Amino acid sequence: MKNQICEFEKAVVKDFEQGIQNEKLAFHVKECAACREALKVASWMQNFAAATAPKRALPTPGFLWWKSKIIEKQEAGRRAAQPIVWTQTAAIILVIITTAWLAIKYQSKFSTVIENFSASIELIATPFLIAFVFAAVVCIAVAFKWREPSRKN
Repeated sequence: MKNQICEFEKAVVKDFEQGIQNEKLAFHVKECAACREALKVASWMQNFAAATAPKRALPTPGFLWWKSKIIEKQEAGRRAAQPIVWTQTAAIILVIITTAWLAIKYQSKFSTVIENFSASIELIATPFLIAFVFAAVVCIAVAFKWREPSRKN
């Protein structure tokens, strides 16, 4: 296959890129294989450039730097708070275990004390104990939630 070079090739491509319709060049393109090939390549390149163009503008480098600093500070805060969260979780678990152990160990004393009180006191003590256990479970759940890293971007 011979490489044909035409003197009008640059003009044909230039007019195509600018969207100009020149009748003389259009007639020449019908006759000249090199210009037709150049027109095909220019059309393909234009379509390719349009297809690969970014869909949205990229953020500025300053914005990316600022965002990275914010994320870095958030991670540092999370790492700094992690020992506090672990300590709180351990304290809550220790309180629950101690309360359960004391209730089991002194069950006979509690039952005699409760028997001496009136029925209204018994009605108050049971919901209070249930509320205490519920609050402890909620505190544990909150402690574990704080421990999870947030992945919002």
